[in-house]
Amino acid sequence: MGKRVTWPPIGILRSNRASVARRRTTPDRRPSGAPQQRYRRAVINQALACLLEFSIRQLPWIRMIKRKKTDERRKQIAAAAGALFAERGVRDTTVRDIGDRVGLLSGSLYHHFKTKTDIVHGIMGGYGEDLVARYERAALPGGTSIEKLRRLFHACFEANLEHPDEEAILIRELDNLFREPEFSYVHETLSKIEEIFVNVIEEGIRRREIRANIDPRFVYRMMMDVMGTVPRWYDPRTHHEAEIVDHWIETFFQGIGAPIDV
Repeated sequence: MGKRVTWPPIGILRSNRASVARRRTTPDRRPSGAPQQRYRRAVINQALACLLEFSIRQLPWIRMIKRKKTDERRKQIAAAAGALFAERGVRDTTVRDIGDRVGLLSGSLYHHFKTKTDIVHGIMGGYGEDLVARYERAALPGGTSIEKLRRLFHACFEANLEHPDEEAILIRELDNLFREPEFSYVHETLSKIEEIFVNVIEEGIRRREIRANIDPRFVYRMMMDVMGTVPRWYDPRTHHEAEIVDHWIETFFQGIGAPIDV
């Protein structure tokens, strides 16, 4: 006859019984009572410390992502508000109008800008700095005064095409909102730009490249008035930017009258 088989095997039962007996006779080394509570508290504190350290390490990234999203939203709001201000004027544009354009409630809009005037500051402050930087680069030494004026008008033309809303706001509000003391920087910016142009014209007079019997400031204002209207009729499909500026410079300095034979 074959060997008798039992289930479960006797060896396993004996091994389990011995293990149970050892557990009964071996003292439990884990803390109990108050020590056990302190042990658990220490483990929890250590886990919280690790979590806090991880969060601190990730905090700069979180802040950067949040700041980036906030900046993008502010740009969207400023762009929408700029289009409305250019079309209707600042006074006739409400915060609700701006919120509707970007899909935000008025309360959410105030999270990014405290007032409607703050939006105007955000738009015009950056625009003014950009203009001054463009004109300063164009007026750097090099070439005749006529060549410098050509560079200045290219810069003016490009700025008007890239920022049509800002230019429209400037023209519309110059004698209205921008008379307020808090917008004095707008007039300071315009004064800086005027000095850049006038200095180039005066240089041309000294070098006998421009007539001496003209008023440089009058010439500057006449130039800017003409260039400010170009974006209204400019069509890139039929006119090239360089051709327009060069033709304007040629017409301005040589006139439209035909030579008269004496």
